[in-house]
Amino acid sequence: MGGGTPSINARQRAVSHKYVAETKMVVCPECKSEIDVEEEGLEEGELLSCLECDCDFEVASVEPLKLTKVSAEEKQTRMTNNAR
Repeated sequence: MGGGTPSINARQRAVSHKYVAETKMVVCPECKSEIDVEEEGLEEGELLSCLECDCDFEVASVEPLKLTKVSAEEKQTRMTNNAR
């Protein structure tokens, strides 16, 4: 079993590794639930929402990933400003 075609298990590991590299599990600072985010498209200033506790967070830093809580008023202000 030298340098032939990779086994199914080797291919599965490669696919799994690729998926893990593209997504990142983030723990909600408020309720400790997991938030799935796409790491590649993540940018500073982006807003993320926790589906469990309905809190919103701003990406303060991508590497390392740091989130800061955004108030409802601040979120509304941002949405209003972006609509202009």
